Amino acid sequence: MYNRENIDPRGKKNGHLVGTPQHKDVQKSLRADAVQKFSCWMYDAGMAFNVVKYDSLGPTIEVIARHGCGMKPLSCTYRFFFGVNISNAVHTTINLIRIIELRHNQTQKNKMLN
Repeated sequence: MYNRENIDPRGKKNGHLVGTPQHKDVQKSLRADAVQKFSCWMYDAGMAFNVVKYDSLGPTIEVIARHGCGMKPLSCTYRFFFGVNISNAVHTTINLIRIIELRHNQTQKNKMLN
């Protein structure tokens, strides 16, 4: 597995030049392992597999990847997670709904004026 310590400033990772067939094979293997682990986690959590189509999944995985290998799983309590993170998501969603309603109302007014 690649760690930040294993990256050589000359473009080598664990002795394989980036872009070589060996490096590509290692990348394929890492990706297959990640997909398998993610699928098992979704199954264990009872999540529907169609959630991978959500637009928010890509940015989430990118942020986790940017953090690197040292990222620990969430260990916060349900109260913290649902109290802070979910309430922030709810407030964002409510604000978006208000914006959509305002635009819809403005469109309706414009239609009535025409």
